[in-house]
Amino acid sequence: MEGQATLQRVDGLGRRWIVTGGIGSGKSTVLDLLGSKGFLTKDADRIARMILESSTTVSQVATHWPEAIEKGKVDRTKLAGIVFRDQVALRQLEELIHPRVREEIRRWAEAAPPEADVAVEVSVPHAVDRSGWTVVVVYAPESLRRRRLLARGMDPRDVDARIGAQPSDQEWLDLADLVLANDDGVDALEAELCRLVQGSRLG
Repeated sequence: MEGQATLQRVDGLGRRWIVTGGIGSGKSTVLDLLGSKGFLTKDADRIARMILESSTTVSQVATHWPEAIEKGKVDRTKLAGIVFRDQVALRQLEELIHPRVREEIRRWAEAAPPEADVAVEVSVPHAVDRSGWTVVVVYAPESLRRRRLLARGMDPRDVDARIGAQPSDQEWLDLADLVLANDDGVDALEAELCRLVQGSRLG
């Protein structure tokens, strides 16, 4: 693996990165690597999970999708089974959750020192305000991502539903300010990440 030296800042301003990409692309691995290099990191999905546990959101979900409530709480597996097979339901859920996710990320980023490098992992690019941020797409082709998900034990129907609800390979690439390829193992991923971070400072 390449050393940390390539990640040193060359000016006084920190990076603001949105780390995104299709399910199975390796976003969480990239966020962990960035954290190990000194980035402040946040996972938007974890924020969304916390929001789903709030009494307000439980009530809202119960109104729209009562079958997703189990013992007074949101059953995330049942909710996912509903919304990832119904684009209208998915948009409704996003309208409930994403404004609060954006606000939490805004507060967190504003509290960070201006010289700090920060990175937020998001599964849905429009879940956050991109203004002032660099969008880093972790890219692996759909066929590879599908194999990874099946190897994790996901039901093939769930894999199809999750991938089908997300942008296509080309649409992911079109969203990117920077592209980080992840199709050749963790060592290659970290080496590419180091080059990408260095280039984002020099370029």
